Amino acid sequence: MKVILSLYDMHVPYNIPLSGIEAYAKDLSADFGKIGRVYGGDNMGFDEISHWNKRKLRQIEGRRLRHSYDIMNRILDRQDKICKGEIHYLYGNHEDWIEQLLDELPQLEGLFEPEKYLKLKERGYKVYPPNYYARVGKLMFIHGMFHNLHHAKKTVERIGRSVVYGHTHTHQAFTVNSPIDSQDIHRGVCVPCLFDFKKYARYLKSKPTNWSHGFGVTFFNDKGYFQHCNIDIVRGRFIGLNGKEYKN
Repeated sequence: MKVILSLYDMHVPYNIPLSGIEAYAKDLSADFGKIGRVYGGDNMGFDEISHWNKRKLRQIEGRRLRHSYDIMNRILDRQDKICKGEIHYLYGNHEDWIEQLLDELPQLEGLFEPEKYLKLKERGYKVYPPNYYARVGKLMFIHGMFHNLHHAKKTVERIGRSVVYGHTHTHQAFTVNSPIDSQDIHRGVCVPCLFDFKKYARYLKSKPTNWSHGFGVTFFNDKGYFQHCNIDIVRGRFIGLNGKEYKN
């Protein structure tokens, strides 16, 4: 049995505490051995260099990219000690802001990209550019492409395979059955986010959202068939699939 944790939209350094997830990962490791991870994109916020903040310098006053990288490195160091399975590191639209900056200032290329400062290759991670997918068994993991109301439906219909994604910070799922083969079933599942709404999304100006906190756990058999479960985090607490309550 292979077990994969999927962590989406952490937006470091605005991530919520991750200690409960890491405690749960230790328990999963004790039960199943090596636990894998998917970092599903927008793993870091990168608002220090975002084009949205280009003329809003007050929004990023005192912020430094190196400081955010230091926080992310500590998270990865900690989780590398717990989860010894395969790791897939997807880039989302926030990671793409690095490339957008380099399009303006190509002379900076090679100085501060995530792959360099997070030592992703040295860590043994598989790294995926924006809009690429990581395949584990019969399941695809992508960052996410759509923001419409029924994004799970649109995503699974466009991908044409079972797919887990994030990007919209919500918990949503939709299933598609083939009209010519009742066994040909695909499901699109959106995993909630792991960042503090109030700290990061100041641009919302207290507007309501349908965002929520959570992460994914997927179990795979030897043939690649899987059972995916979203675990919701409410007020910093969640109940694992083992029936145990954890607190971040």
